[in-house]
Amino acid sequence: IEDIDWMWRGFLAAGKLAMISGNPGTGKSTISVDLAARVTTGCAWPDESEGGEPGSVILLSKEDAPGDTIKPRLQLAGADMSRVYILEGVRKPAPDGIEPVDAEFNLDTDLPALETLLKKTSDCRLVVVDPIGNYMGDAKGNDDVSIRKVLAPLAQLAMKYDVAVLVIAHLNKNSEKAAIHRTLGSVGFVGICRMVFGAVIDPADPTKQRRYLLPIKSNLASDRLG
Repeated sequence: IEDIDWMWRGFLAAGKLAMISGNPGTGKSTISVDLAARVTTGCAWPDESEGGEPGSVILLSKEDAPGDTIKPRLQLAGADMSRVYILEGVRKPAPDGIEPVDAEFNLDTDLPALETLLKKTSDCRLVVVDPIGNYMGDAKGNDDVSIRKVLAPLAQLAMKYDVAVLVIAHLNKNSEKAAIHRTLGSVGFVGICRMVFGAVIDPADPTKQRRYLLPIKSNLASDRLG
């Protein structure tokens, strides 16, 4: 029997997958950047609980540009930029077999490239994938089997290198479904993540500025946080 290696108790655990899902504009990416910055410095978590030893972070993001969005956000959040690694793409053999070409990274075919970076970054504590749906390669979004086929090796990689993996996901448009069934695509996304949270805007706030990060699912801790 082993204890859970919590980085942020109730939210992020080393060797496990966690997810934040939400509609556009609810602050999902901003939250992930804030958490990444805290990992690089070891400062306290948002609930003021004690941070751990500073570590490196690997970021995969296809919706925001590194130069004008991701890096400025990290700097504003106080990140130690020397500990931030942004994985934008991979080198693959060209069709003509002569010169390699740059290609977009996807989890279906390029997980070895992520493992290579993890090996080189021995102090990595967090990997962020934003949004997960853009990194699934040929996996069909509503096919539970194909989704798990891609995500299971990612979960194994997290366990092997003892890093937390935080994936960001969008919601589908069916607001009548329970929160746990609203992640865009297959329920396999939610099923394989040990902790799932929803980012929402407070409907009672007329300014639409107040956000909440609410527990949706937890296989590791109480789903009543705070």
